[in-house]
Amino acid sequence: MRQSTQETEPEGRLVKFLLVALVALICGVGADVVLVLPYALSSEPWRMWFAAFGIGALFAALAAAGVGTLIASDRTYSRLLLVVATSEAVATVLAVGGFLVLRSAVFLSSALLPFLSVLFPGLVMAVIALAGSWAALRFRSPRRRLAPDILATVGLLALMVVVHVKSIIFAPLP
Repeated sequence: MRQSTQETEPEGRLVKFLLVALVALICGVGADVVLVLPYALSSEPWRMWFAAFGIGALFAALAAAGVGTLIASDRTYSRLLLVVATSEAVATVLAVGGFLVLRSAVFLSSALLPFLSVLFPGLVMAVIALAGSWAALRFRSPRRRLAPDILATVGLLALMVVVHVKSIIFAPLP
């Protein structure tokens, strides 16, 4: 007979991981389309990459933490701040790396530029969603209070609004 404290089968963990990653990807891309795309179309797209990846990572992490908590069979909670920190760190590293790759592609060949400008953001958001889902399923806590997570979510969203407004103001138009 199976005990409730045992780990689930690898197939069950993979299905949970992919479900959390899919929800995180949908939320991250949806936030980017609604909040960043209109401004990216009015200026050079690479100028808004840091805002797009940061906002997408925040929403992907919030979604991953929420879904990870909902589907946990052992009634543990995802540690929200660790999930957000992991997603934002991955977003920062990939945004800087993408900026450097795009910059070198401009010097090497301008034929690669449209291809990289379309492919790179999609791949980065997929990697951010995978990292956020891994963190949501890896960093767990047995506590049962929801108030600290709600306060952290509200604080993170308020910080996102401030950073987003600043990036719009300081992103020069062509």
